[in-house]
Amino acid sequence: MNSKLERYVIESLAATGFCVVNASAAFRLRPDLWATRFDCGTSFNSDPGNVAKFLYSIEGVSLLEIQFSDRPDWSPLATRSEADLPSRIQYITGQQIVGLRPYSGGKAAPAPAAKVDTDNPIPGWACAERTRRLEEAGLPDNLHKPPQRFAGKRTGY
Repeated sequence: MNSKLERYVIESLAATGFCVVNASAAFRLRPDLWATRFDCGTSFNSDPGNVAKFLYSIEGVSLLEIQFSDRPDWSPLATRSEADLPSRIQYITGQQIVGLRPYSGGKAAPAPAAKVDTDNPIPGWACAERTRRLEEAGLPDNLHKPPQRFAGKRTGY
């Protein structure tokens, strides 16, 4: 595991009692540890199993997962106390918390992807409704027509 990441975790736990183990949060909270956002991101490319082992090895720390409103993914969160945790995190990070759950080791099932209807190029509209609206507007329905190939002489070659 990266020494800057270890330092970030230990110092964050000492200062605030929690640590969001996420590259964007780390760079926002501790820009003094990394020269660039990319450098911070490479520090967090460690094997998640090694990071979890390190977090579990710190005495008195429990491991949770947190989700912020601006990010769909869940991030590990090491904390010394769960008392008033959401308000403390929001106060320090300035981010709205959407969810907080026990750590699952990063093996939680991803949210189901929205089903894409290939027969309907305008999601949410039935094909007949789409055609009716296009006809009313006087627009050509060329979404289902194959593109026309250039049939003339090529110039400029």
